[in-house]
Amino acid sequence: MIAAPTIDDEKLLCRPFRQMARNGRLANRRLDLACAALSAGEWEAERTSFFPSLKATMVHLLDRPVLHRHAARRLP
Repeated sequence: MIAAPTIDDEKLLCRPFRQMARNGRLANRRLDLACAALSAGEWEAERTSFFPSLKATMVHLLDRPVLHRHAARRLP
């Protein structure tokens, strides 16, 4: 018979996911501070990248969850 998981087991199982969430928050904070330090001209300046500017890149990243949510609603 398999024993039921204990609270300590659940903490160990959740640890990697909590660490990934923490890393994501830290990365988002650093990115937010870096973008806030840019002037309007730097923010909208044309770049050599997939998107024409940092602003366009960030708008794309912010819109992705919304687009995925709408796409999921269309699934049967």
